[in-house]
Order: sequence, then C-alpha cells, then structure tokens
Amino acid sequence: MGGVSLQVCGAHAAPVPTVGPFPPRDFTTYQPTARATRISNGEAPTIDGDLNDPAWAKAEIIDEFYQTDPDVGQPPTQPTIELPAKKAR
Repeated sequence: MGGVSLQVCGAHAAPVPTVGPFPPRDFTTYQPTARATRISNGEAPTIDGDLNDPAWAKAEIIDEFYQTDPDVGQPPTQPTIELPAKKAR
C-alpha cells in the first residue's frame, strides 16, 4: 500500500492506496463489479473517516473509478477508493 494519507473530520491519518493505472475499457460494454466483505455485528466500524479500524483491513479495496463528466472514461482527478463492508444478519 502506498499513496497519500487521508484525514477526515479530525480523525487520524490513514494510508490511502495508490490508484491506477487501469486497463483500457470500452465504456459501451464495461460492467464494473464489486463485492462487499461480510463482517460480524461486533466488528462494525465506527463511521468517522478513520481507516485504521480493523474492519476496513478486511474490506476489498475498490479503486477503479472513472469520470463521467466532463471527461468520460478518464481517471478521477483525485485519488478515490471505496471499502465496502456489510454486517452479517
């Protein structure tokens, strides 16, 4: 993991993975996919911008984002990641 640090709402800085470069995509047929990591009810992270919470370490990093406006298909102008997780039922 490399990249920059992220600090949100005064939370501690956490490393943000370096994003890209990504393979060329045909945006007329490209179907992005993602999977949320299942966590137990006791593992639910505090939503406070602190990526050091252990639950986020289990989540699959999604970092392949593209612009839709103004430059369709171009990489984002800012590093962007998503860490999807869901609680077990």
